[in-house]
Amino acid sequence: MTNLLSPEQSKRELEGNLGLEELAGRLEGENQTEVEGFDMVYTKDRQASSDGQGSTYKLQETSTEWYDDEALDEIQLDDLEIDIQHVKMNAVTGETVLIDSDGEKTRYDIRSSYEGNTTFTQEVGRNTYVFRYDKQQEEVRAVEVGGEMEPSQWGSPDLEKRAELMDSLYHETRKRLWQEKASEDDVKNVNSKFDKLRPYYNAVTNRIEQDGRAIIREDTHIGSARGGHIKRHFKKAVKRAPNDSMDNYRIENDGNEYPIIIEET
Repeated sequence: MTNLLSPEQSKRELEGNLGLEELAGRLEGENQTEVEGFDMVYTKDRQASSDGQGSTYKLQETSTEWYDDEALDEIQLDDLEIDIQHVKMNAVTGETVLIDSDGEKTRYDIRSSYEGNTTFTQEVGRNTYVFRYDKQQEEVRAVEVGGEMEPSQWGSPDLEKRAELMDSLYHETRKRLWQEKASEDDVKNVNSKFDKLRPYYNAVTNRIEQDGRAIIREDTHIGSARGGHIKRHFKKAVKRAPNDSMDNYRIENDGNEYPIIIEET
């Protein structure tokens, strides 16, 4: 598919190049307006999320046909343990609402996500701040919109985790939003999606044929996919494979535990 560059993306990449003070100056006097809806709503999978395993979020609903629901049905964030139970995001405007286990909602507006930095605004008390999350340095710097202080490091581990969560979900959703919509012929061509998953399907079925079962450990990898991601890709492939079905397989440890064992029934 051809990637399309949206007007918002051009604007946000430009803002990603601005210093925090300059961006804060541009935003002074700007009024925040809430959107009517969200493109994506994710809920934390408590069973799949545990200490030491990171956080897993599953897609609950989408409001546009531009997304491939199955491709976004689950996003796993390794080593990120955070008390955010629901995420609502408008991938066009960048408006994001995070809801914790107490039901407290916090709104953020993502201004850009560019070259390893995610820039967003948040109201803190009566003031609005511009934050920039540096993925490489794993730190957040901030400056008050309309204030006189220079940008400084914002020492909040919780905000750093929230920024990492927003950064991951923002990229996963947005990179699919501005894709050219497939033609009806492409939609009817079931094999087109299966071909992308064929390496995982072949690797697992070949191992079953040779050894009677496929054993997937945490460090097992096929291409860039590791561990449980291989299992998920295999299950998606089976759904699209001609003359095959998940009824033909039994999976041991189909949750978070290893090793994952796949056998024919």
